[in-house]
Amino acid sequence: MSSGQIFVLLIITISTLGWVARSVLGGRDAGVRLGYWADRGRATDGGSSHDEAGTQRTLALLLAENERLVGQIGRLEERIAVRARSTRCADRHPS
Repeated sequence: MSSGQIFVLLIITISTLGWVARSVLGGRDAGVRLGYWADRGRATDGGSSHDEAGTQRTLALLLAENERLVGQIGRLEERIAVRARSTRCADRHPS
């Protein structure tokens, strides 16, 4: 093999290894992904009530935040509609 062929194979190998490492570790959420599998390995009795209570609390918090955000979006939509109406009126009746 010539040095050019070896160089190309080396680049392909490095790229492939990088791709595999990124896929396994998952980039930003690697800790979440690895933590998920670590928790799965430890739960021998099908989970514990502590995990279920934490999940229920997280779900309740997410639902409350969702309701708050939906309300906020509704208010913002109303404000945008009022602004659009006032802009249209100002365009029709210049001072």
